[in-house]
Amino acid sequence: MALKKIPAAACAALLMLTCLLGAAGCSAPTPEDAIRASLSQKLDGIKSLDDSFLTELQDDLDVNRFSEYGIDGKEFMKGYFEGFDYAIDSIVVDGDTATATVTLQCKSFSQYRDQLTAAAKELVGDRSKLASMSNDEVNAAYGALITQTLENVENAPTSSFTITYRLNGENDTWEPANAVEHEISSAILTN
Repeated sequence: MALKKIPAAACAALLMLTCLLGAAGCSAPTPEDAIRASLSQKLDGIKSLDDSFLTELQDDLDVNRFSEYGIDGKEFMKGYFEGFDYAIDSIVVDGDTATATVTLQCKSFSQYRDQLTAAAKELVGDRSKLASMSNDEVNAAYGALITQTLENVENAPTSSFTITYRLNGENDTWEPANAVEHEISSAILTN
């Protein structure tokens, strides 16, 4: 009878050890991991051209004004973020605040602006052509310039920028101190 109790006791001990090891593997993520996951979710939304995130950025960058030139703002954003990528360079936690340093890879806004300005000057320089065009035709021609210029702009890294996170004590989660979309927009517009 004693031999039958040994395997049961060994099984119970093995089961208890398995549960303890399993519980150790299910510990809460580190603050760095939680912040990285939160930030990656936002940035992956851009990378995958997520509709809702692109709409937020579209509003933040005010590309809806391109509609008078026959350009859909969301389609413009999709073209702008073609080939987008990012790197989370570092995450530094200091008590209940943290700073994530990020670098984006996207179309160069300064290159886009400079090329569009040059193309618009060329269009305006041909006064005889403009004189024969209606307002709608001029707007359509400018819209075509906007689209063509965007297609020709190369991707370039942004300057590294930081996003501050704070620990929310009520639900013990790390949340951005400011809207991440605003930080991303600022980095893009200075690229």
